Formats: sequence, structure tokens, C-alpha cells
Amino acid sequence: MDAEAYITEHWVSHKVWRNLKRPKHQQRFNRLAERMPNGTTFWDVGCATGHSTVELATRVPGRWIGIDFSQTAVLGAKDNFPLMRHPGEPNGVDFVFTETATDIGSVGKADGIICSEVIEHVEDPMPLLEALARCAKQRLVVTTPAVAVNDPGHLHLFTEKTLRAVFPRHGSLAIERLGIFWFATWAPSDAKEVTK
Repeated sequence: MDAEAYITEHWVSHKVWRNLKRPKHQQRFNRLAERMPNGTTFWDVGCATGHSTVELATRVPGRWIGIDFSQTAVLGAKDNFPLMRHPGEPNGVDFVFTETATDIGSVGKADGIICSEVIEHVEDPMPLLEALARCAKQRLVVTTPAVAVNDPGHLHLFTEKTLRAVFPRHGSLAIERLGIFWFATWAPSDAKEVTK
């Protein structure tokens, strides 16, 4: 199932974003925010219809860009959050469509990048993670389920070992399990270790 089909046939039709208000997801957002570096630019990759980007932007001040591989998702995000959108502003939020992982570099670079609950949907997550690593100035944080989840778009269930295997070898990587989620925090070799 590609990104467009997943968004239209599952995310939107089943209003999956309502689940983001559940305590386990609110805790996930809080932990993601804690892992963001001091900085001014942040990405939420796999933002779907914008709900996760807005949750993160309320926790971490800065310029946020929600990126998705579904044009329907990005258009939905822009419609859902018109009052949040201040593209280019220091504390603005914007949403961008990119067709493939290799195109993501055209968006630029960000101090902190979050890719939460996405890689389990991607047939080969290595090219996506490599592309994100090239764009992360200070930190890339990825979450993925640590337990089986009933979701039609899930192609992988990672163990710590298989998760470690899909990350770029250059840089530093820390993986921990928190509840039902794996949290993988990657930093480029030359990144300054500055956290909030």
C-alpha cells in the first residue's frame, strides 16, 4: 500500500488521527519533544494530515515543516490547520509534499527531524533513513512499534537488532524501548550534543 492509498483508504476514512489523543501517543509526543535539540528548524516526516506536526509544534518552539509522501495528506493538513500555518516565520508551521525519500533533500535541512510511526510502512526504510540523516543537522529521532499493531499498512515489526541494521553507520545511534514504542535517536558525527 503506497502513501496515497494509506492516507485515503485508512488514515482519512477511519479518522485514525483521533487515536493521537490517547495517553500512549501523548506520551510519545512528549518523549519526542524531549529528544529534540536546541534549534530553530524542525521536521515531522510522515505528518499525514498535520495532527502530529501541530502536537509537536506546541511542545517545541521553532519553525516546523510537516512532510508527507501523499499529496492528499498535505492538502488535508493545510486545510485542517490554516491558522497554524505561518510558512517561513520563526514559530510557523508549514506542510510540504515530497514524492520520494530521495526528493526530501530539496526541502533543505533541519536542526531536528522526527520520523514517528513511519518506517514500518516503508518497504525498504534504509534509503529514507539515509536521506533523513543527510538532512539532520543535529538529531534524527525515529519511533516504530515494538509490538504487533493491527494496521493494514505495516510491513515490518522491528526488533532492536533489525532496527539498528537499517540506520546509517556513520554517526551515533541510541535505541531504547519505551512502552510499546522503539525510540531510535541518531546524530551525525559532527553534531553538537546540545539538548533542551
